Amino acid sequence: GLGCPGSNGTPALDAAPGARPIIGQNFTMQITNVPITGFFVVVLPFIGFNNTSTGGLPLPLNLAFLGMPGCIQYVDPFQVTFLFTPTGAVDWTVAIPPFPGFAGLPTYVQAGVIDLTANRRGLIATNAGIATLGW
Repeated sequence: GLGCPGSNGTPALDAAPGARPIIGQNFTMQITNVPITGFFVVVLPFIGFNNTSTGGLPLPLNLAFLGMPGCIQYVDPFQVTFLFTPTGAVDWTVAIPPFPGFAGLPTYVQAGVIDLTANRRGLIATNAGIATLGW
């Protein structure tokens, strides 16, 4: 899915160069085009195991009703992390447990980014991705 624009362009979420979601290892993703304010910006990346519904609502969910026009939620969040960056980009490293039963499990990722000037809610969203866990 696509992200929605903010004060530093549209934030993007992608795997770090050479990174792969391997069971028992760390998987690093990068979030770029985060607002540059001179202060720390809060980034809220989240992982989910469902991309069809959230809180009884179907996904993808247009967030215009929350004051976030052009923003879409693609993932039902299971775990939310708080990251901080002053630079316009941040790495997000996830430790994948060494559980063989996770092999082949699709994991959905997306991030929210606080951008007080972007819209009425002061929050924008990145694109979303799928990381299928492997060996």
